[in-house]
Amino acid sequence: MRVTVESVLPARHVDAMFDLYVEAFAPLATKAVARHVLTRPEFAAEMADPRIEKYVAWDGDDRPVGLSTLALDLAAVPWVNPAHLAARYPEQHARGAIFYLGFTLVRHDLQGSRTYLELNNRAAIRSRAARAVVGIDVCAYNRARNLPRSFAMIGRRHGFGFGEVDQQRYFVLDPALAGRPDGVAVPRPVGGLSIVPLADRPELAAQVPEVLASRWPAFMLFGQAGHGVDVAEVIARCPRHQVLLVDGEDAVHGAGLSVPLRWDGTPADLPAGWDGAIARADAQWRAGDRPDAVCALSITLTPAVAGQGRSAEMIAALRAAAAGIGARAMIAPVRPILKEKYPLAPMDAYVNWRDEKGRVFDPWLRLHLDAGATLLGVAESSLSVTGTVAEWQEWTGRPLPVAGEYVIPGGLVPLRVDTASDVGRYSEPNVWVAHPING
Repeated sequence: MRVTVESVLPARHVDAMFDLYVEAFAPLATKAVARHVLTRPEFAAEMADPRIEKYVAWDGDDRPVGLSTLALDLAAVPWVNPAHLAARYPEQHARGAIFYLGFTLVRHDLQGSRTYLELNNRAAIRSRAARAVVGIDVCAYNRARNLPRSFAMIGRRHGFGFGEVDQQRYFVLDPALAGRPDGVAVPRPVGGLSIVPLADRPELAAQVPEVLASRWPAFMLFGQAGHGVDVAEVIARCPRHQVLLVDGEDAVHGAGLSVPLRWDGTPADLPAGWDGAIARADAQWRAGDRPDAVCALSITLTPAVAGQGRSAEMIAALRAAAAGIGARAMIAPVRPILKEKYPLAPMDAYVNWRDEKGRVFDPWLRLHLDAGATLLGVAESSLSVTGTVAEWQEWTGRPLPVAGEYVIPGGLVPLRVDTASDVGRYSEPNVWVAHPING
């Protein structure tokens, strides 16, 4: 994979890149009042406009597989008012150093890889070298999916702060709202939800990283994982084992991820947690081993559909996919959802906590057990992430000035920081459960 900077994208690549653009951004067509999706002629015009730098990712066959755009002249962005930013940033305006970060896209099979991050890093490096300020437009739909957090982390890595300079809101006069307080937010209906295998809708893969980003801690998205495997590649090999919760407008609101592997049915043969499951699935696939089990890696739902009972449906869908290959069981290294509120409690004690009704305390663990799963035990050092101290400061949004342990947002256990070695190590336990496929 290589990345080049182009002032004009060669015409022979425009059609292929537009197809990737449509695949990535078509869902936005109905998600915002302001129009965010370019037509083919508009897209071609941007690709030919030298005022807009294109950061292009190429595969080994010299085919474009990713693109990020950075406008170096606001006159090239017709929906932005240059005078507003010029008045706010006169010094940068005088130097021609007010830029605009447009869109970033990567081919669906590279979603979740570092390609997306690398493209935005290139734009940030270019902007920092010019001592520029960079405008970014985020609609409410993408804001709800935590896209600003990704921009903020990339910016911090290159010495930028991240702030809001303006806000555009849209209102309606609607008889149905009569009698309600003026200016009340009108919730966007989420209807027609259905669960589909990724194999049936591969074009929706581009939305999965956004779903994960809406819930996962930043360190799980951007850190160096302990398994050392390209998870996006592993997932892409088995699309039948990935399920998506999709609404009637093809927006993805949930993702259930799993991998087939071999497991003899005993606790002793369980993988070494989340990292171990991914590593085993990858190694056994490369060896040509026939899987006889499936490991569920995660089920993630966006806030828009939380609390609707969809998680149980996603578990059932992953079990059905496992049954499709004749698997004996579906195992899962469960990440208890409330454990982050009790990071100092040992996991083996936490799993035995009960609520006031005598039920298993953690609702996510309880959901698995209510669905028929059997508790197999704690997976120590299940999920590990490492990074530099600076990276951990970006991911956690807080300074880490001295060596030691820190309670961090989203962490089930404390982070260990070694300032002398410039490394932060995080290793959390999970809880192994096994779902029967039949019965």
